[in-house]
Amino acid sequence: MAAPGSTPPRRTAGGPGEPPGSRDEETAREAARHSLLFSLLLLGALLAARLPFPWSAVGLLFTVAALVVGGLGLAAALRARRRGTAAVLVGGLVLALFVLLSQAAALLVWPVQEELRECLSGAVTDGARTQCQNEFTDGITRWADELTQLAGG
Repeated sequence: MAAPGSTPPRRTAGGPGEPPGSRDEETAREAARHSLLFSLLLLGALLAARLPFPWSAVGLLFTVAALVVGGLGLAAALRARRRGTAAVLVGGLVLALFVLLSQAAALLVWPVQEELRECLSGAVTDGARTQCQNEFTDGITRWADELTQLAGG
């Protein structure tokens, strides 16, 4: 208890015994760690998307993990009042959502893509390759029509 006429002790952002601002610094470090991990996971997702199909599905897992870590990083950046970090993470999260959508779409049309790969592996002439491309286009069109019919009724 303070003596009469004296000023009360100043309250700090941290708990008792913590130096002033240490909690904000720890939150800023947490945001930076999450930002780095988010970047690495998103890079892993983009690299995994370049692999052949069974392995490219791993990119989907990397992307989901990146979205979770990026969200945690964004929350930490906002708590630490790091606007620059928050802005970069928002942009990265938007990119990660686009990557997720493209990976999901690639996964959905995988059977048609696999037919194209098999056809092209046996195609020797330009005419055979063109035929493979035409069959692929027809397959995508049929797939899109089926999807539209399912969605429409």
